[in-house]
Amino acid sequence: DKDNKYLGCIHERILLQKVSEILAVKSPGGIIHLQVSLIDYSLAQIAQIVEGNGAIILSSFYLPNSSNSKLLEIVIKINQEEISGIIQTFQRYEYKILASSHKDIYKQGLNDRLDSFIRYLNI
Repeated sequence: DKDNKYLGCIHERILLQKVSEILAVKSPGGIIHLQVSLIDYSLAQIAQIVEGNGAIILSSFYLPNSSNSKLLEIVIKINQEEISGIIQTFQRYEYKILASSHKDIYKQGLNDRLDSFIRYLNI
């Protein structure tokens, strides 16, 4: 405290649990890693893009770009697992997508059709 008296400590496990709660690690959904210039950064616009596609942001944080001080990297966690429509909207608004992690429903459907076609050909 302000009188330099020991108040206690925080264990690593408890700290990691709290950080995982803040980042919504246990919640299902997709993650998008964006890059935007510092001048163009608007969390309101990012939220509008996500909500315009029928989703909500569960957590977000930003990282300063170590190589360029005029750029920001934003990581957002979204409550939907299928976020390809949201990614396309970000691209239309000229956001740079550095990475994404999501369940691509359309790709899974195509893989199922390909497997069925291969089984058909083997008959």
